[in-house]
Amino acid sequence: MNKKNLTFILCNVIILAITTFNVSSIVLKQKAKQPINDLLLKTTKKTMCNYDHIGKRVLQYSNVFRKNPNQNLLKLLKQNKLPLKKVPKYQTKPPMVWSDILTKIAKTHASNMANGKVKFGHDGFKNRYLALAAWAKNNGKFVNTFAENVGYTSIRTNLAQFMVNGWVLDIGIPDLGHRKNLLSDNHYMGAAVCQNAKGRWYFVQLFANY
Repeated sequence: MNKKNLTFILCNVIILAITTFNVSSIVLKQKAKQPINDLLLKTTKKTMCNYDHIGKRVLQYSNVFRKNPNQNLLKLLKQNKLPLKKVPKYQTKPPMVWSDILTKIAKTHASNMANGKVKFGHDGFKNRYLALAAWAKNNGKFVNTFAENVGYTSIRTNLAQFMVNGWVLDIGIPDLGHRKNLLSDNHYMGAAVCQNAKGRWYFVQLFANY
């Protein structure tokens, strides 16, 4: 299999107690490696979002990074021939837990972006927070923190790992927001993946404590 240059776009946002709102975006180009994972995915004729198994792989790879962030980050930097100087040091974080409600909320946004109903990014982020807050209130809970990473790619193999690695590297993002979200103290994570008719895959990763 020949290596090809692939492009995917990442964007992150975080809100704490509805007071801090920060948005950043990046276009990241990197070479695809030989496919390591489970399947070769075909382009669909319409937007499809029944990919929870890929979303759960996002959780898996996110937790792998959290378990040993410094070693995993250095490995990625070396693989991509990126500078190793002034690399921040991070504390190990406990594994996050899959959240069906976060995944449900994420899936609506991923589908809307894939269909072109909303532009790529964080339009409607406050509404996603409010949807979680309403669910939490109905279940006797309170949302303490809420954060979001989004991205898209046209790669067709090893999707989850490719996207998580991009968020980990966070090239060009001064505040390393995607990486900070991955290493945040949020206990719950949900992830939705939708593919549109052009073969582009949209990811939405939500984090929360409730």
